Amino acid sequence: MKKFLATLALALPFGLLAQNDLVELVRSDVRTEMRAIVTLNMGLTEAESEKFWPLYDAYEQDRKGLWDRKIALLKEYAEVYEGMTNEQAQDLLGRVMKLDTEFDATRTKHIKLMEKALPATLVGRFYQIDTRLAKLMDLQLSEEIPLAIPTEEAPQKGMKE
Repeated sequence: MKKFLATLALALPFGLLAQNDLVELVRSDVRTEMRAIVTLNMGLTEAESEKFWPLYDAYEQDRKGLWDRKIALLKEYAEVYEGMTNEQAQDLLGRVMKLDTEFDATRTKHIKLMEKALPATLVGRFYQIDTRLAKLMDLQLSEEIPLAIPTEEAPQKGMKE
């Protein structure tokens, strides 16, 4: 997974994400690695696996579009971070926050579906694994992506000079 994140971070500034084959290759690597981590850490019986994996696959399918949007936002950020205007910053911030909310809502929706089919102890364990993976990915991305460089524009409302 670290390989994916490093590739993503390096590809953003150079426009490599426009190459759909590269994006799909990296995406499939991450899905494979995440599935392996979940498999190793869930300790499911055969009966539990029969119920869990279709639910997990549906969850991953719902998140695929969100990840595509996140990658697009990261690419957009990479193109403007050095000279970002206040308007661009407000727009990107709003879309990133909305996307974060959508990721959380998707997780909540699928956790509730899992609770109907599996013991709460297993669902709780999956929640722990999934949130840890998400936090690790966010941490790795944040280490690779530079902070925005403020421009010399006039301060916005609520900002001190």
